Amino acid sequence: MDERINILIGSDINYAPYYGVMLTSLFMNNKESKFDVYLLTDETWTDAETKKFSNLANSFNSTFKVIVVDFDIVKDFPKTFHISLPTYYRLQACNLLPNIIHKILYLDGDMIVSGDIRSLWDINMDGLAVAGVPDCASWSDEYFDRIKIDRKWGYINAGVSLYNLDYWREHNVSNILVQHIIEHPDMVPLMDQDAVNNKLKDKKTILPKKYNLQTWAFLKENWNHYDEQAQKEYLDAAKDPVIIHYSGWYKP
Repeated sequence: MDERINILIGSDINYAPYYGVMLTSLFMNNKESKFDVYLLTDETWTDAETKKFSNLANSFNSTFKVIVVDFDIVKDFPKTFHISLPTYYRLQACNLLPNIIHKILYLDGDMIVSGDIRSLWDINMDGLAVAGVPDCASWSDEYFDRIKIDRKWGYINAGVSLYNLDYWREHNVSNILVQHIIEHPDMVPLMDQDAVNNKLKDKKTILPKKYNLQTWAFLKENWNHYDEQAQKEYLDAAKDPVIIHYSGWYKP
């Protein structure tokens, strides 16, 4: 029997409809898999929403579990652009989730799962903290200069992140990232994504673009920055994407 897949989402009530769409696409296009979905949220979440999501998950032989997080732990964190503070909740996943959960796949709400994610889930994470797809804007040296790492390490987009929770617990990763964010707000305009790429630069693995196909890449002003090989990789991924991510400010 295939292992159940753990899914992590983080949201307040405002993003509930979008996560409903994302999870429906996940279930509909992965009917051979069973999921345990964990929501990290705050007091804005309602019992009515829990019932909706639970009914949805149950209809696909999956589960939906709510973990209420104290908003005070993130209220003083730097906020930027269109990204909400509950995004930071995922940094506490290793502490908030049961220790029997060894790894989990985080998914943003602004995406559609259009393919089978089993191959993503089965990636070997031994000795690694996180796996992710290169951010589509990381062609810019500014990303690497800002967080002070060499380009050779790559820079991943946090919207699809496979976390090795055992590694996070053993190496106190959550506290390291939180401390970095608080002490260096100028280095984290993209919030926890910048922190992860900085502090876990040599403990991450890079995934193919099909697992997080970011629509931001296809905007003309961005597309022209890619060389021929990168353009080919994006076009190949677009033929059969596993996850389509409506990244950036423009949402459908």
